[in-house]
Amino acid sequence: MLNILQRTISILGLACVGVLFALVFTTSSRFSSRTASVPGIRPVEFNTCLMDRDGRLQGELFGAVRQTIDWRGEDLLCAGMIRPGGDGIRLIFSRNSPSSTARLVLVIGIRDIGPGETGEDLPANVTLIDEATGRFFNAQGIERCWATVEEQQQLSEKPAAVYRVDGELYCAGSLPSVNGSESVTLDDVRFSGRLSVNTS
Repeated sequence: MLNILQRTISILGLACVGVLFALVFTTSSRFSSRTASVPGIRPVEFNTCLMDRDGRLQGELFGAVRQTIDWRGEDLLCAGMIRPGGDGIRLIFSRNSPSSTARLVLVIGIRDIGPGETGEDLPANVTLIDEATGRFFNAQGIERCWATVEEQQQLSEKPAAVYRVDGELYCAGSLPSVNGSESVTLDDVRFSGRLSVNTS
């Protein structure tokens, strides 16, 4: 997996490298020391998406990656955090797989919303990582994706405030590859993930 990251550093730039390291270290503690020095990124739990109501990720992928996604509960890994700068939230989803190099990882960064809040047509920066091939697809800062957060239910307060975040994602165009000429189209994406907010 580290080889994949090294090949994409020159393409993504330093700002995006922090996000990629954040995705990697949450799947295994052995990466924690490498990410501790990345500004704006702190360790989060990336575990099975079991809550009061099981987490889920549903949708269709077309183009360079073709797949029907219907991941729930123990079959789904999820994590969530406040975006660097505090201008929104970031939700991360992946299928729970024994292989750490053959997963799809979906990152949804939703702007203009905070813990416990809801909203419609919120700008979203979306990244899809295909770990099996080392391909990265991203909206590249263009407002082509939006999210509606229908509910945020607080599940706990300590040691961190944890919320279940339910909503849907839609994109007006495909996500271009950042290390190739391919693209991926997302359709009918619905999510229920976990957001953790450090209250200390």
